[in-house]
Amino acid sequence: MAKVSVSWFGHAMFLFERPGIKIVTDPYSTEIGYSFPDIEASVVTISHNHFDHNNVQALKGDPLIIKEPMPLLFGPIQFEGLITNHDDAGGEKRGNNIMFRWQMEGVAFAHMGDYGENTLNDDQKTFLAQTDVLMIPVGGVYTVNAEQARQIIAEIAPKVAIPMHYKTSLLNINIEGIDRFVKSMDNVQYVGETAYFEAGKLPTTSEVWILDLAS
Repeated sequence: MAKVSVSWFGHAMFLFERPGIKIVTDPYSTEIGYSFPDIEASVVTISHNHFDHNNVQALKGDPLIIKEPMPLLFGPIQFEGLITNHDDAGGEKRGNNIMFRWQMEGVAFAHMGDYGENTLNDDQKTFLAQTDVLMIPVGGVYTVNAEQARQIIAEIAPKVAIPMHYKTSLLNINIEGIDRFVKSMDNVQYVGETAYFEAGKLPTTSEVWILDLAS
């Protein structure tokens, strides 16, 4: 099987790539402070319809847009979603959010979007079970915070957790940075601009991989 490359462009926007397929998650508006990358997409997942997560029109190509939780098939890849809350008040503050899960080249990926509930319920634990690589928000305010993210990682035990949706020097949204999360975690690796995943060659115990902003 081919390797899957993963790049982070800031906030909750990632590019997952293997030959012939490019998956983009939660493309943001440049209003949040990041410039928008010059990339083409085959598939785009949208966790919720807020401006910092739904800027599909800025992408090149004619991608399949997935913004509902029902299973959808793109080539050999099946995407599944689960509706969650964007807040800790049953969605009353900020509405719904969708967590997405898919398998690519034998590696199971999950992207939590703007998950904002205090703790995972049983359905969410089942949905995320057997996830190899988990993209998880850590910046608090609109999502889970560092401590809540740490607890989710402990419960799910992915091979790799990649933090997202946290304050950087470019982001103009007032959320927390990554420092508190990093200090709370063991096995933290700084992997540069691109991470590579290959089935059968993943860590044997959970690690946190921190990506630099892709240029």
